[in-house]
Amino acid sequence: MDGGDMPGRSGMADELANEWCAGIPLERRRALDDDDTARLLGELRRFRRRAGFALLMLPVWILSLECASITPGGAAVLLLALGAILWIAIPAVQLFIWLDCLLGVRGLRRDLRAGYVKRFAGLTEPACAKCDETYRRLNRARLAPEKPAGAWSIEVLPMSGRVWRINDQLVASWVPARCSSVAEVPEFASVAAQWLEPVDECEQGRLLAGRRDLSTAEIRELRRVGRNLWRRPLPLAGILAIWLAIPGAQLVREHHLRDRPSAVAFWVLLVLALLLSWRFVRSFVFARRIGADAASGYVVILSSEPSAPGADAERKPEAEGAGAAADAGERPPIIEMLPNSRTVWTENGRPAQWRMSDF
Repeated sequence: MDGGDMPGRSGMADELANEWCAGIPLERRRALDDDDTARLLGELRRFRRRAGFALLMLPVWILSLECASITPGGAAVLLLALGAILWIAIPAVQLFIWLDCLLGVRGLRRDLRAGYVKRFAGLTEPACAKCDETYRRLNRARLAPEKPAGAWSIEVLPMSGRVWRINDQLVASWVPARCSSVAEVPEFASVAAQWLEPVDECEQGRLLAGRRDLSTAEIRELRRVGRNLWRRPLPLAGILAIWLAIPGAQLVREHHLRDRPSAVAFWVLLVLALLLSWRFVRSFVFARRIGADAASGYVVILSSEPSAPGADAERKPEAEGAGAAADAGERPPIIEMLPNSRTVWTENGRPAQWRMSDF
C-alpha cells in the first residue's frame, strides 16, 4: 500500500463539518504505507505482552491474601494490613493496565482495517492553544512549541486517536489526541447579523441583539457535544466510585461504624467517592444545558454600535452611527451565544475556539 492521498471525507461529510485537532484543520487523509503497517503490527505485539504481564500479577495478589489468612500471631496482622493495601492497589493497577492494553489493541486493529491516517496542518491560534487538551499534552511531551509560532502538521490514527507523526517525524510515545468535527457556519448567519435591533443604550453606544435558527449540522454537533460531556468521565467515575464503595459497604455490613477508626475510614471513603463523582455531575449538568440549546434550535446574536464622536443628547440614526464606526476603521464584533448554557457559539462568523478543542 502506498502513502497516497485518500480523496473524499466520511463520517461528518454529509453534515458539512470541518475536522480539527490541536487547533489546526484537517488537510487530507493519507493512506498507510508499508512502514506504517509494520510499525502498527509491532505495537499490537507490544500491547499483547503488557496485557499478559498484567494478568500474571493476579496470582501474586491471591497468594498475599492467602498467606495473611493462614499466618498466626503478630505476623498475620502485618500481612493483613499489607493484604488490605494490595487488595486495593494491585487489582486497580491490573485493571487500568489491562483496560489500556485492551483499548490499545482494539484501536490499532481498527486503524489497520481503516488503512489511513488523518493529517492536520495549519497554524494554532494562541487562544485555542490555551484551552486545547491535545495541544497541552503535546506541549508537556515537548512535541509542540510552548507558543504557536508558525504552521505545523500532525498525523493522527483515526480509530485509536494516537498521534502518529508531527511535522513528518514519527512519535515514539503514545500520545492520545482528540479530534473535533465542527459544523460550518451557515450562509444565512451573515444575513441574520444585519438585522439586529437595539436592546440597550449607554454613553459608549448601543447594544444590538437578534437571533437566528441553527442549521441541521449545528444541532447535530450540539447533541454530540452533550453526549461526550457526560460519557467521557462516566467510566472512570463509575469504576472508582464502585471500587471505593466496596470497603465502605463492608464496614456498614459488619457494624464497625461504632469504632472510631472504622468510622473515620468510612467517611474518608465516602468523601473520596463524592469528589471523584463531582466532575461527572458537573459535566452532566452542563450536558443538560447543551441539550436544551439543541432542542431550542437557535442562537442569540450580540453586537454593539459605538456612539458617534461629539454626539448630542439626541442619538443619531443607526445608519449614521454605523457610518461613523466605519470611518473610524472600527468593526464591532458579532458574537453568537447559546441561550441556555450561555456559551459563545461563533465569533465574527468563525466557530468559537472551544468547538475546535477536543469535542
